[in-house]
Amino acid sequence: MSVAICILNNNELAKDLGKKGTESDIVVYNRKIEEDSFTFFVPKSYPDKLSSLLQCIGGSDLAVLYVDSITKELGEIIVALDSFALEKGILVLEGVTIEELAPIIKGTVIEKYVLSKKDYASLIENIKSLPLDKKEGPVKVEIDHFFDVKSVGTVALGIVKRGVLEKYAKLEAMPLGKEVLIRSIQIHDADTSSAACGSRVGISLKGVSSEELSRGSFVSEKESVHSDDRISVSFRKSSYYKEDLLEGQMIFFSIGMQYSPCQIEKLQGEKMLLKMQKKIAYEKGDQIVLANQDCTGLRVIGGGKIEGKTE
Repeated sequence: MSVAICILNNNELAKDLGKKGTESDIVVYNRKIEEDSFTFFVPKSYPDKLSSLLQCIGGSDLAVLYVDSITKELGEIIVALDSFALEKGILVLEGVTIEELAPIIKGTVIEKYVLSKKDYASLIENIKSLPLDKKEGPVKVEIDHFFDVKSVGTVALGIVKRGVLEKYAKLEAMPLGKEVLIRSIQIHDADTSSAACGSRVGISLKGVSSEELSRGSFVSEKESVHSDDRISVSFRKSSYYKEDLLEGQMIFFSIGMQYSPCQIEKLQGEKMLLKMQKKIAYEKGDQIVLANQDCTGLRVIGGGKIEGKTE
């Protein structure tokens, strides 16, 4: 199996699970055990930076949620996981019983999480026990870090979210809409000619500069991923978010690992038209989360799905 996991509410836990790799506001840890590969995302800058939490959740297949006390941050993490509808996960409790936590997680995806001990062996065993759907179809790679390497050019790090990535494939960088060539692929620092769904890869790209990329960008087959700056969504506000939403209001939009300011152009019941500050890459039906960084309390507004573009 190859799986991406967000480690939440304990930034130290991942140190026992994998080898530290790329570090920014998000820290990435990697572990390979025989044929199994694990990528762990840690939102290092949370709670100061909400985007790092939402990007870690949005880029993951499952979550590990650590709970040793009931805090405001824990509540926000639970609402974020529920808004992203991340139903597969593991719950690690220390100093808090499941009975104490039950009223807080009632009606959320956390109720479906598997209880685990904190030690490495228990966590890996529970991660491997969770069934994951491998998505077939046009290849799609989600990028989380990118940079220039002398004599190599633009290098991007990311995860194959769907299909199989092939060396020398001509794909499209989205939401840019630019054709790129996959010059080389690495998995765990070893060159390879292809990468299966779920693999964390380092790819050398021809046709795009690192300055043009952003976290959450996709490299995908042409026309399999859309790009727009006005999006129609169906949306459900969290019962814990008490502020009113208003037409004309500026909020933040999170999809996968993309995070961008947007404006509510139209609001009608559970339907919403959003005007993005910049184009986003998406597919119809993608899960989205909205946030209000100006709130002093809960900043996660709720979640929904993309219905498509609006002319």
